[in-house]
Amino acid sequence: MQYRKFGKVDWFASVLGFGCMRLPVIDGKPNGAHINEAEALRMIRHAMERGVNYFDTAYVYHEGSSETVLGKALSGHRDEVKIATKFSSRGRRGPMFVLPATNAKIVVPRRSRSVTGCRKLTACSAPRKDGGKPQL
Repeated sequence: MQYRKFGKVDWFASVLGFGCMRLPVIDGKPNGAHINEAEALRMIRHAMERGVNYFDTAYVYHEGSSETVLGKALSGHRDEVKIATKFSSRGRRGPMFVLPATNAKIVVPRRSRSVTGCRKLTACSAPRKDGGKPQL
């Protein structure tokens, strides 16, 4: 696996990340809540074993089930990887973080941190009003 420096932090991300938006499902609904957990765990662990250390999820993926399955797959390995998540600013409550690069204050949903086993923020993005990409 090849790795590249990640933004302004002292960490190197695998050039291939693993997105958890479309995990395998058992009910035929592409983004449904009924994830084929055994297959998803196998896929995530297979990626980790081959050097993937960057995972992308969000509380809206698979109606909230994506984060739960990712948390199970990374159990015991949480310090070896980074997780990026997305959030909406609509009525969510959680701890306030300040992003060093921009001084932007953000609120990260408690649920997103608890189900993935996160105790600290790795990367987080929110929609920008001007349509541009968030900066890390």
